[in-house]
Amino acid sequence: METAHLEKIRELKERENETLTRVRNQEREVEKAAYEHRQKVLADMEILRHKESETKKTVEMELYLVKQEKQRLEKLEQEYQQRMREADMFKQTLEKQSLEAQQRFRSELQRTYQD
Repeated sequence: METAHLEKIRELKERENETLTRVRNQEREVEKAAYEHRQKVLADMEILRHKESETKKTVEMELYLVKQEKQRLEKLEQEYQQRMREADMFKQTLEKQSLEAQQRFRSELQRTYQD
């Protein structure tokens, strides 16, 4: 009976060792899967950071270009307004000169016919 009891203990220890080995293997597999998952998440995060950085650069460049275009258009508008003022002043000068010339002509004409 004692040998049977010792044999049962040996079998139980062997099963315990096999179970422990299986559990350790499963733990290693779980740890490996968790590590691989963490690495994938880190890689995805790096890709997202890169995309965010590129998007930010693109937005900044677009804003810069819009600002430059706005300044160019404002300058163009100012130049247009200045040219319009100059054209109005030139028109007024021409009208004044024309009126003066007409008045001189009338005065000379009246003097010519009065004499």
